[in-house]
Amino acid sequence: MKRSLPLMLCALLLSAAAMAGIPSGYYSNANGKYGAALKTALYNIINSHTAIGYKAVWTAYQTTDLRSDGYIWDIYSNTTNYTYSTDQAGSSGYKAEGDCYNREHVFCQSWFKSAPAPAPWSATFTTSSPPTAT
Repeated sequence: MKRSLPLMLCALLLSAAAMAGIPSGYYSNANGKYGAALKTALYNIINSHTAIGYKAVWTAYQTTDLRSDGYIWDIYSNTTNYTYSTDQAGSSGYKAEGDCYNREHVFCQSWFKSAPAPAPWSATFTTSSPPTAT
């Protein structure tokens, strides 16, 4: 199990990157580099990112988890039709699966141990899901 976990993580991240649509030329500064030069090139590509807090993940879902039909994507089901602004947990209440969506960590928070914010609450490590699943 311990050996398959990193492989599953890698597959998850690669599939997320493929679905996100990498902008043309995004990795061009890293092409053909190896070792320390590759590490530095990749760092330079991502070092200007904007970190958002846990509360801002709700706003991020408006673009990161929006399906082509305009509803919020549910990691566990393709039969739910969550509306971005009205179906967030806490705004509409819930009694049954599919009533609203929540933020779910894709890794247990204990993995982050003492990692500085925003790592444990980053949109990279959370996804929309029904509250009954968390």
